[in-house]
Amino acid sequence: MFKTVSAFADNRSRPHPTSALQAGSLAAVHSEKDAIVLFGDKKPRFRVVVSTENVVFSQDYQRTGGTVMVASNVCIWLNGAVEAERPSWARLWNVAQKRYSTDGGANRIVGREPELAPPDVVLGDMDSILSIVAEGLKSRCLLVHAPDQDKTDLTKCLEYIAQDFKKGLQLMYFQVFLLLELYSTGVVASRVLLLGGTSGRFDHTMAAINSLYYSSKIMDKDVFCLDGENLTCVLDEGEYVINVDRQHVTGTCGVIPFCQRPTVVTMKGFRWDLASSVSEFDLIVIGGGSGGLSCSKAASEYGASVALVNGVTPSPHGTTWGIGGTCANVGCIPKKLMHHAGIVGKEVDHAETYGWTNVEKGKHSWEALVKVVNDRIKANSWIYRVQLHKKFATFQFITQWIGGVKLYTAIASFIDNHTVKILTLRAPNIVLATGLRPRYPEIPGADNGITSDDLFWSVKSPGKTLVVGASYVALETAGMLADLGLPVDLLIRSRPLKPFDQDCVKCVVEGLKHHGANVIYGREVGEVALDGDKRKVTFKDVSTGQNVANDVYDTVIWAMGRDPQHGTLNLAAAGIDVDSSSDRIIVGDDDRTSARNIYAIGDIALGRPELTPAAIRAGQLLAGRLFNGSKELMDYFNIPTTVFTPLELGTVGHTEEQAAYLFGAENIEVYHSHFTPFEYVVPQDDDSAHCYAKVMV
Repeated sequence: MFKTVSAFADNRSRPHPTSALQAGSLAAVHSEKDAIVLFGDKKPRFRVVVSTENVVFSQDYQRTGGTVMVASNVCIWLNGAVEAERPSWARLWNVAQKRYSTDGGANRIVGREPELAPPDVVLGDMDSILSIVAEGLKSRCLLVHAPDQDKTDLTKCLEYIAQDFKKGLQLMYFQVFLLLELYSTGVVASRVLLLGGTSGRFDHTMAAINSLYYSSKIMDKDVFCLDGENLTCVLDEGEYVINVDRQHVTGTCGVIPFCQRPTVVTMKGFRWDLASSVSEFDLIVIGGGSGGLSCSKAASEYGASVALVNGVTPSPHGTTWGIGGTCANVGCIPKKLMHHAGIVGKEVDHAETYGWTNVEKGKHSWEALVKVVNDRIKANSWIYRVQLHKKFATFQFITQWIGGVKLYTAIASFIDNHTVKILTLRAPNIVLATGLRPRYPEIPGADNGITSDDLFWSVKSPGKTLVVGASYVALETAGMLADLGLPVDLLIRSRPLKPFDQDCVKCVVEGLKHHGANVIYGREVGEVALDGDKRKVTFKDVSTGQNVANDVYDTVIWAMGRDPQHGTLNLAAAGIDVDSSSDRIIVGDDDRTSARNIYAIGDIALGRPELTPAAIRAGQLLAGRLFNGSKELMDYFNIPTTVFTPLELGTVGHTEEQAAYLFGAENIEVYHSHFTPFEYVVPQDDDSAHCYAKVMV
């Protein structure tokens, strides 16, 4: 099943006329000829492949005067499918210096006598060997009963062989005459060949590979696993170059990072040259958040071939996540779940007034809540990936993508206005939807604080927390933690929730205080220093800049705003202009950037609201304009929005300040209402003191 190839493990070796693979080569290959090639050893040495129809053998050689020494094989026959009818397999087994078999493998060997020589050792728990086979082999080989059920029979067999090697398993030497000039710099050593093991059930295959890895720890020998289609070996720790000669090798070569530290595997040349190849699409979408997903899926439904590139740069504390963007992973979804957890706690307080007796409010478990939230996040991420796969699977792969969404998990960068470098992707149209990430202050010890990117994934309770900021993220976070019973200080430098109506904001802040948050105005953080596992915070007066106080917290959370994520995109190469003050991408009403074939949607676009539903709809409409002949533009006016503080704030339309500026204060009428929600009447909830509605006409 393997093609005839000569492998030279020393770069100075002269190539055999048939072919040559470079040092450290390794492959799984296919052919109609009966030939086996063993290569990829841990030690450099010379190797010659002898190949005929009846004799197929690959041996290590070393020149010593006029004699060439041959390192012989030790073989293990496993209880798996091995193509013993091929002369090559029988030859490998019969000429082995010593033959070992697992108990199940012995049944296969005896069943093919006299073609196959009997084993020298049969080892295992003896639960698979037939009694008639065991009786027949008793006088011809050593039967070793190894009842240990914590190890596979293969692992036990390898341990037994390792002990044989330590006892001094002798090598056989003989003279051979070759017409080739031999070169060698290595040391001759025996090897172990496992026949079968990787051609049956997947779990058995992985168990055999695990035993291969284990063998490298117990013996200084090269161990290979052979079956009808694969050659598998373990590479020691270090750097390797693995090359496949396409003229003489078909099939694939795979590398599994197995039981080791993080490893980078470069797959150049195994199936295609990723560095120089270009994949063509109708549309490239960069950013797998709400806007990017909606645009990708809508475009694919219109028949476009779509590449969706999603890469998440880890936070300074190493937090990262999958597809779905901020909302699904570190925003709307986890925030609403934790907000609701606080509401549930409050409802328990009201239970007895509604007739529930013997209700006891237990202690809240942050760890349990985070697990539930993270499970939901991961489930959503899986759903998004399945949805993309379904879009892709409905179309046929011919020579290019015809419809569907191909997901690339990578950080993208522009080469020009049509080309994106991950591998290399090209499309006539490109959409940017990379969103925003939390901003860190430029103060000493800023990295000792975290952001919302980290909070929802933290398995440890934040404990006493300082939330810094006046944004909706700051107020929502402070309220959520306070409702969960944690001590919270909210530090507001100036005016909270600036884009919102300030009459409403006053009620929101009073509600925060009522729920236990301590709101501090007029101060800012000057420094965050580590104090054991605590954070010592120095406060400065905003007006004077002088240090005015210190306090110690378990957690400091920065929530002072969010910045665009396009630093790695190389926007200049594509001719994309950004706003100098906000760093957001400048777009027109049709979402088009200064590069006419590139569009930007969602939070990264200048002037767009930071709202998930707005990004979703903008992506859908853009896909319709690009691939369905639509002319409809996104209307960003009168989009409802909600702030999920303990007293939730919902709004639509202009604030009073905006209305007075646009229409004149004398031309608007304002109606106020302070009210008590009906469900608050029975428990006489104090929140009713802060419930408020405001209407302007």
